[in-house]
Amino acid sequence: DIEKVREGFDDARKLDYPFLERQGENLVFPEIGKHDINKAKELLEGSNLRYDDNGRLIDSEGELVTLTIAVKSRPVISDVAERFRKELEGLGFTAIVVSYDEKQDFFTTVVQPRSYDILIYEIDLGIAADPFVYYGSTQATGAGWNFSNYKNSISDNALLTARTTTNK
Repeated sequence: DIEKVREGFDDARKLDYPFLERQGENLVFPEIGKHDINKAKELLEGSNLRYDDNGRLIDSEGELVTLTIAVKSRPVISDVAERFRKELEGLGFTAIVVSYDEKQDFFTTVVQPRSYDILIYEIDLGIAADPFVYYGSTQATGAGWNFSNYKNSISDNALLTARTTTNK
């Protein structure tokens, strides 16, 4: 439930899509799906996972489905990670928050090697945000900024076309 995760962060701006409102006039975004825990559990059970007698998700081998949430140890970001952990555990996942202090080189020890299942990270998009570096397949490498490692040639073509067109 993303709204529970966002509760109390009045000064933060939501970013539900790869574009900021200021990046285009009259952008029409698709509606965000409503929180439905029963539908989520149904989808999880339909994906080769099942619930044990304690309501925890297990895989086909009978192992707990465990997700590691990596986060820099900062008050607001750590709170967000804890909220995500609680929501994931409500779905039956075993979720572990791993906090890294400011002295560690978070980018080279965690981000570049992709040592996480979920990354909660702050990004300053700047004045002229270019979503390509966050979504392009060529950026799904240790040195890239595509932290989800998402790769898709159709998306790449759309991103490249959007970068070169002058038509809003």
